[in-house]
Amino acid sequence: MASTRNLAAALLAASLLLLAGCGDPVTQQNFERIENDMPKAQVIDILGEPDEFNSIELGELSGSTARWIGEQHAITITFGNDRVALKRFGDAPEQAE
Repeated sequence: MASTRNLAAALLAASLLLLAGCGDPVTQQNFERIENDMPKAQVIDILGEPDEFNSIELGELSGSTARWIGEQHAITITFGNDRVALKRFGDAPEQAE
């Protein structure tokens, strides 16, 4: 009987973890985790792949802007040589109907 309860508790905990991971990553909390000079790969680990991405390269210098658009907010990050240079948190653009 105790093993059945343990199994049920483990399944409940796993389900809650899965549900927590399915949420919108574009949050104020995730924005605050992003720091200046953080590598682009680490930002992608936090937010996932960006919805929009533009880049330019001039010799050994590179710059890019990535944008993540969530249900209510958007995060825009400007990278210099694949490291965070600027970041902005704001409202998501309104969807065209």
